[in-house]
Amino acid sequence: MGTILKLNEYRLLQHSSIFDKDRDYWILEILNEKRNLALNKKILEKRGFSNGDIEFIKNNKDIWLKEARNQWKQVDVFKKPDKIPCDLCNKKHHIMCIAENKKTKKIINVGTTCIDTLGDEISRSSKKLVTNNRERWNLEDIQHIFPGIRKKIVN
Repeated sequence: MGTILKLNEYRLLQHSSIFDKDRDYWILEILNEKRNLALNKKILEKRGFSNGDIEFIKNNKDIWLKEARNQWKQVDVFKKPDKIPCDLCNKKHHIMCIAENKKTKKIINVGTTCIDTLGDEISRSSKKLVTNNRERWNLEDIQHIFPGIRKKIVN
């Protein structure tokens, strides 16, 4: 179908603030749509975009995504008993990373499968934080199953 922007890339651009509302009104018009699927050529053609406009988007999307990724930082990781949806792909997860836009202070929940969308630096720190938290959560689970296990291990 000629995917131009994957859903998680599309939503990252939506949540970021890299476009000027006056100069880039036409791209913001696309990004204001609520989407549950990737953005492809057929959708843009139906919306009346020319081949030149579509090529412009294809040629600039990596620049836009890089700029958007630079706006975000990871602030926390949490685990919920009930799954909650990722703001980038809408898939539900028990473990969620919290990212904050450094410019707008907007907070988004990012699932562990989408954390790579935010870039290598955040991805590496997230994986380390998730691993550390998983170890802590596993220990807490063990302590709930075996109350007093700490005392037995320490003695």
